[in-house]
Amino acid sequence: MTLGVRFALGGAVATALLFQASLILGPVGALLNLVTPLPAAYAQMRAGTQAGLLAVLMATIGIALLGNIEAAASFVLQYGIIALMLPLLLRRGISWGSSAALTAAVVAIVGLPMLGSFTLLQGQTVSSTITAEVDRNISQALEVYREQGFTEQQLDELKATISKMGQFMARAYFGLSTVWVGISVLLLVAMLRKAGDKLYQIRGSEFWQLRLPDLLIWPLIAAGSAMLVPVDEIKHIALNLLVILLPLYFLQGLAVVSAWFRTRRVAPALRALGYTLILILNPIPLIIMGVGVFDMWVDFRKFNKKKP
Repeated sequence: MTLGVRFALGGAVATALLFQASLILGPVGALLNLVTPLPAAYAQMRAGTQAGLLAVLMATIGIALLGNIEAAASFVLQYGIIALMLPLLLRRGISWGSSAALTAAVVAIVGLPMLGSFTLLQGQTVSSTITAEVDRNISQALEVYREQGFTEQQLDELKATISKMGQFMARAYFGLSTVWVGISVLLLVAMLRKAGDKLYQIRGSEFWQLRLPDLLIWPLIAAGSAMLVPVDEIKHIALNLLVILLPLYFLQGLAVVSAWFRTRRVAPALRALGYTLILILNPIPLIIMGVGVFDMWVDFRKFNKKKP
């Protein structure tokens, strides 16, 4: 058995098992989706395009045999494209930032609409599917809280809050799905860089140097302004665009923080604590997002440079 076949077989088995586990574990298993493309992508990085293609193909067949055709199609459109395209671009010497952006764009523009069309062919609509899933999760959450002794009044308030969140998720489905794809791709880049230390090279600048194109600010301004237009269709499009763009500027804000940590040689443990607090403490994420937006004009990182 050649090296490529071994990597392809191992990548296919691991990928299929991760995907199936995510289906079985439900909402908790969604976290496994973040690492589902890794085995097949690593096979391609180590053994070439043919090994990666074979890994995705065998994983798809395995998922179809273990589950059904619908699950296999969902796997290809959501994770198969990522597992094939990202390593292909990286192996051609394209920077990790450009590779991640192109991969996420292809999945968002091609994969997600095709997945929606596949849903329609099954006699369902994307909206009805999302609503049904949200209602199911609400019922499960309320049952858990009821068992923990929550009063009916508390349950009613909780249900109202979750319902509003569900309505937002239904309206911003495309944007939220695109963001989830972007997170998967960026995490895959990080894992491939870590796993491939001294085995292969991934080109691109360090994270602290991340800077979005200046022209990207105009779609953000346009989307924010469009939210004031009293037309539901325009608001819908603007909302999804904001959901996609704002996390990008949050990343740029994190890059500014990372540059500050680097310049001041903050210990790794304190950096990890800092990043954790940024993610969980309101309104720090909004502040970091604002830093990312205004970094285009202020260039906060120039204040981090050490004086001679």
